[in-house]
Amino acid sequence: MKMNEKNKKLFIIVAMVLMVSLVVGMGAMTYSRYISSVDPEAQNATAAKWGFVVTADASDMFATDYSLNGGTLATKTDTGVAVNATGTALVVAPGTTGSMTIAVNGQAEVLAQLNIDVESFTTIKYGTYYPILWTLTNNGTPVTGCEDVTDISKITEALQAGNSKYQPGQTISNNYVLTWEWPLDSGHDTEDTVIGLIAAYTADDSAVNKTTYPTLESYVRAALDNDSYTLAGEYVISLGIDVKATVQQIQE
Repeated sequence: MKMNEKNKKLFIIVAMVLMVSLVVGMGAMTYSRYISSVDPEAQNATAAKWGFVVTADASDMFATDYSLNGGTLATKTDTGVAVNATGTALVVAPGTTGSMTIAVNGQAEVLAQLNIDVESFTTIKYGTYYPILWTLTNNGTPVTGCEDVTDISKITEALQAGNSKYQPGQTISNNYVLTWEWPLDSGHDTEDTVIGLIAAYTADDSAVNKTTYPTLESYVRAALDNDSYTLAGEYVISLGIDVKATVQQIQE
């Protein structure tokens, strides 16, 4: 009996050791894991470059004073010799000229669209006579069909024809100059004179004795010393243009 008790105690001790070993082994399996890892290089990006610059300068378009300054047509000056307006209003006259510039230059790293549009336009006219001649150049070269034209639609069409898509990295260099001129020796002296008379008659009541000349036509007849002169129809005595240039990113 005593031997059996010793054997039983030994058996219990061995069993306990095996159980502890089993638990330790199971715990090891429970808390182990498979691991595969990779550490990629850090990724950084900057905003794509937008390097287009759009500038416009209309400061020499119209003036109150014009002088020849060595040219054949009078241009804007501080103290006019050829033209010197009595007030502060900008004026144009036969023998004068002016211009404005629109420049689009630069490069971008995105797809871009250039749009140049004539949003509004008014030109001087008397009947079917349009005295103002327009010329459009780009980078110093006259644009085809846009030299000394009276029809501004040709200028508009030429500007819109230049509205293009520019690929990323493509460089733009467009320097447009829009010039107007009113020739002095156009062969239309009478028409030019009537335009000036209309401007004088309509601008300021105090400048004309409208009791003596109750109608524009009577005033023009007296000024031309021609009692049979008839006004040639519709007239416009103002000159103006509004051009907008835009470069914007587009998606396709």
